[in-house]
Amino acid sequence: MHRTLVDAEELLRHLDHPDWVVVDCRFSLADTERGRAAYRESHVPGAVYAHLDDDLSGPIIPGSTGRHPLPDPEKLAERFGSWGIGPAPRSWRTTTSRAGSPSDSGGCWDGLGMTRSRCSMGGGRSGKPGGSP
Repeated sequence: MHRTLVDAEELLRHLDHPDWVVVDCRFSLADTERGRAAYRESHVPGAVYAHLDDDLSGPIIPGSTGRHPLPDPEKLAERFGSWGIGPAPRSWRTTTSRAGSPSDSGGCWDGLGMTRSRCSMGGGRSGKPGGSP
């Protein structure tokens, strides 16, 4: 059964599964480099980092788009491919820790039309499942 939210323990059990790709989408509108810095400090083993401005948004056109317009689908597919994310049945996961919030991951998995995506919240201060080392 598909579940959108998975707990840290389930994520930990699947870290070596070839169909799981972990994407860390921590981001703060107040400090747009906070998520990247938190990722560099600590992240789920094997995770890639997706920056909302740099990786998950299209160009901003003053007076026409919002703060984070949807990216060009072909460019996004290329970016996803570089992370090992391809067509179904492959699944991918986004994750946030205390440095993030549920809305951080939303930018990564909500608007992308990927029906097999999941979101894992938690990880404590380490940013890893269950606070694992």
